This record gives sequence, structure tokens and C-alpha cells, in this order.
Amino acid sequence: MEVESPRQDESRTSQILPPSSTNQDMSRAPVSNLFVDACSLARMGQYEKAKTAFLHVEQHSDEYGKAQYLLGCACNKLDEYDEYKEAIGAFNKAIEFFTKLGRNIPIDLYYEIGFAQWKIGANKDAIKSFSKFIRKKGTEDTHYGYLSRALVYCTMGHYKEALSDLNKANENQENQTTYSLCWRGRTFAHLGQYEKAKEDFQRASRIRAQDFQSYLQLGIVYSELGQYSEALEQFNYALESQPQNQHNRAEVFFRQALVYQFLGDSNQATNKLHDCLLLNPKHARAYFRLARMYLAENNYLDALETLNTAHKIAPHDKDIIYELGSLHERVERFNIALHERRRAFGLQKSEPSLSEETVSVSENTSTRPPSSTVDKEKSMNPRLLSALKQEELLSVAENFSVSYHKILETYQLAIDKDNCPEARTLMALCQESQNDFIDALDSMEKFCNEYLTDPNAKQSWRNFLKQFKTERDSGRESRLVTHRYTVLKRIAKNLIDIENDHTLFKSDPSGNLRIFYDALRRRLGQSLVAFSMTGGDTSIVAHNLKGSLSTYVAFCRSDKHF
Repeated sequence: MEVESPRQDESRTSQILPPSSTNQDMSRAPVSNLFVDACSLARMGQYEKAKTAFLHVEQHSDEYGKAQYLLGCACNKLDEYDEYKEAIGAFNKAIEFFTKLGRNIPIDLYYEIGFAQWKIGANKDAIKSFSKFIRKKGTEDTHYGYLSRALVYCTMGHYKEALSDLNKANENQENQTTYSLCWRGRTFAHLGQYEKAKEDFQRASRIRAQDFQSYLQLGIVYSELGQYSEALEQFNYALESQPQNQHNRAEVFFRQALVYQFLGDSNQATNKLHDCLLLNPKHARAYFRLARMYLAENNYLDALETLNTAHKIAPHDKDIIYELGSLHERVERFNIALHERRRAFGLQKSEPSLSEETVSVSENTSTRPPSSTVDKEKSMNPRLLSALKQEELLSVAENFSVSYHKILETYQLAIDKDNCPEARTLMALCQESQNDFIDALDSMEKFCNEYLTDPNAKQSWRNFLKQFKTERDSGRESRLVTHRYTVLKRIAKNLIDIENDHTLFKSDPSGNLRIFYDALRRRLGQSLVAFSMTGGDTSIVAHNLKGSLSTYVAFCRSDKHF
């Protein structure tokens, strides 16, 4: 089941905008003119320009609270992960402003902030915000609040709670839409109530389509009923009704791709997915579906690259994370891998790229400029210090998801902007502390590859450990820094062990011992990640991701078949 965003009522944002001509206090005319201009831009759908204008409304002006609210609405309309994070910040500023002055908070603000929270994966916060919206609305016009909260429950897999809300959303016949009935039908299906699901799909199919959304939703209903020719017909009507809107057209192409997949026409499905991504390069589910098609063709490299792209766009999508885990499990078939490696070494033993794991897209570290920490010791990278300070406050952060991703972004900036490869180790430990084991393993693996192939990275790592020790001994009494230094020393020991093992394996003329060792090391990490995702004890996972590899080295050394 493809989870869609709850449709935002297009009229709600425009309803809160003031008319173009207002009675203005002449002493604040420039600010008021700016505010009115920003509102006009929002009405015209020019959300980027409106956002810029709202940002220029001064904090001491009477319009500031409403400007922050409308800024958040404009960010929501831009429909990107970072924009949703900015929207949440703007909404919180608006709440603070209205509360400080004793003014009423616009009720729709709770809906808008809930929507943004849901889009970045802060589902519990979204439930609270939608609940506030429903409670403050009273009995008037709450159906889309119940509908949106139901979709969050569906995302969380809480289908009984979702069904309760969907029943309330569809309680009055005049509020029933193809969208709301379709979602209740899907929820019935999840709960095993298939007859009721079919009834809702059939009821939705009888609602006459008159605009883009109703054509689109009716097409989805026919897809659910298995009436694929009717579904394609409705999708074509939807395209005809939206000749200019690229995002809407992209969604139709995506839905057409799903139908063609059901019909077994993989070529048409692939073409439609590419059409979708051409119009909307941020469509995570299109990347996800494309990756699954690559997997069906055993095209693992393209599948991995496509899934990684999807994961960057939608880091909280459980389907994408699960499929990434499945991909890593499928590609690690050692008998085939070793057979292909033997052939490769037999053809050209000296080719360095042949020693890389086929399932990972390794970074080209040979062209990395020398790190600024290679030639001399200096104080610790300020971005790393900033990220560590943010981590210490993570447990009390107002919005955990936003704060967590800000920390990861800071580490990534240290890697990209400061040529600081050792930042990957701190990023991995941060990800591991939040049980994000897939990304933690990926971060550590990337650093390990750099450490083993780039002398600059190796020297930078050594200096980094000295800098980190200095920071630990500085007297600032950071428990996190003290703990991380202890873990980093274990990582350093393991890196030396891996390096020494590689040296020992140089005596093997085929090169297969080292390849088998590296593949087994990766397999251990991936198996532990899979163990954690099935509910295994995370302390076992955390220990073994940094544990000794001596058993596996001994196994490789004693094997007589190579």
C-alpha cells in the first residue's frame, strides 16, 4: 500500500490571508505593506517569494506572529524535508509570540504543524498536534483532522486507532470523498475485514469525479478493485485536468506505473517511474519502486544507488529501510562472490578496484585533498564540537527528529566541507545510539575504506584521537565526550587489527583470503543489523559492531582451500 500525504484543503491557507487592502497604521506602513505583499504572493502560489517576504517581517511588529504562521504554511506548500523542518520552527515561533501577548493561536496552526511533523517522521508529535486541532475545533469541521490523524496512525501501523478516526471522518455523508473512503477501505483490508474494504472501494467509485484530486483518487480506487483499464482511464483524465502542475502530473505517472506493474508490463512501469522522477526528483516512493524493479532484474548496484537516494529523501520510510536491509542480505552470496573474485584476480591481479566489495559504491578517496589535520595538530574541528554539544541535549530536545537530523547534517558538513573523514565515526556512534544501525554500519564502513586506502585519512585519524583526548582532559566534564573517547579507542584498536590482518593476507597469491575476510566482516555487521531490526537486544548489537574479529581471522588463516 502506497501511503499518500493527507490532502491539504487548498482553501484553508487562503482563508487566513488578509484582504489586499487593509487599514494600516501609518507608522508601520512599510512593514504592513511587506506583510500584505507576502500574502498576495502566497495567494498566487509563489511560495518561495512569499517565504522570503514573510522572513523580513520584523520581530517587534504586530504582524510577526501571523507572518511566522504563514511562513510555516508556505514552507509546507514547498513539500520538501528541509522545508517541513523550517515550517515547524516558524509555527513554534508563532505560538510563542501569540502566547506571550495573550492572543488566540489560530486553530489551523495545529493542523499545519501536525502535517509538517508527520512529513519528517515525528509521528507522536503529529498525533498530539492533530489531537489539539480536533479538540479546539469542537464539533465544527473536524473531519479532515480525524482523516489526517488516521493517516499518521496508519504510518505507525496502529490500524485500529486509524479505523476509529476514519469512521469519524466519514460519519457525515457530505464529508465522504473518494480519498477518505479509499483510506478506510485500505484500513479495513489491513485488519482482515475484506468485505467491508470492498464496500468502501465500491462506494468511493460511485462518487463522480470532477477535478484532478477526484480523478486521481477514483483511479486509485479502481486500482484497489483490480479494474485496471478503468484506473488508467481516470488517470488520463487527471493528466488532462492538470496540464501545467508538474508535481500533480508526477503523482499520476507514479500511479500509472503501479498499475502497469500489476499488469506485468515492467517496461511501461519503468518508463512511467522515470517520467515521474523527471517532473519530481524528490518522489521517494518512485525511487523505491524503481529500486525494487532493479532488484527483480538482479541489478544490485542500480538498486543500491536508487534505494540510497530514496532513503536520503525519506529517511523515516520503513519500507525503504527494510528493502535496504533485504538488498544487503541478497547480494552477500559468498560462493558466487568468491567465484567472480577469483576470475577477476586471474584476469588482472594488480587492478585496485577489484578488491572493493561489489555490493557497495565506494567513494574515490585517491583524489581527496590532504586533510587540514594531517600535517599538524590543532584544536578539534569546531563542527565536531558543535555536533557533540547538540548530542548532549538531544534527550531534552523539543523536537527530537529535527534535532537528530541537524546533528547528522553537522557531521556531514565536517566530512564534505572540512575534509574530515574521521567525522564518520562520530556520526556512526550517534546513529548507533538511536538504534539507527543500518546507517551506522554504512558510516563506519565508509570510514574503514578510507582509512585502509588513503594515507591522509590515516594520519588525520591519529591526530583526531589526540585532539579528542585533549578535549576529554580539558576539564569541561562532558560525560558524552568521555564515553565517546573510550569507544573511539576500541575502534582504533580494531582498525589496527584489520590493517595487520590485511598485511598477513598479502602472502596469499590469489588475494582471495583478504576478500573473504572483508566480506565476512561486512556480513557480520549486516547480520547484526538484521538481528536488531527483528527485535534483538540492542546492547549485543552495539557491542559486536565494534567487537573483535580475531575468530574470523583465525578461520581465514586456517582454511586450506584457498
